[in-house]
Amino acid sequence: MKFDWDENKETENIKNHDGITFDESTAVFSDVWAIESFDDSHSDLDEQRFTIVGMAEDRLLRITFTVVIDEKHYEIVRIISARKAVGFEKREYEQNRNKLEDFGS
Repeated sequence: MKFDWDENKETENIKNHDGITFDESTAVFSDVWAIESFDDSHSDLDEQRFTIVGMAEDRLLRITFTVVIDEKHYEIVRIISARKAVGFEKREYEQNRNKLEDFGS
């Protein structure tokens, strides 16, 4: 999976969200229990946005991203923002993780 982001936006994100870097946030996409959803309220015809909540090292993060196609027709995940997950996001993640762990046993 390829990732991209605006360096200025990342600098702003680091200041506003507990030092969370976009590079760190890419780990969320490897979390098997991550919850991904369409962000209807922030999407439009020009840009479809998504969120994903998952673990990056020892922090549960919520990432907003979009998917773009480059000139070679590869999908690139463009990170827009990254922050710590909040209450309801944490609960939803834990419920999903518990449900999937129970299913796998």
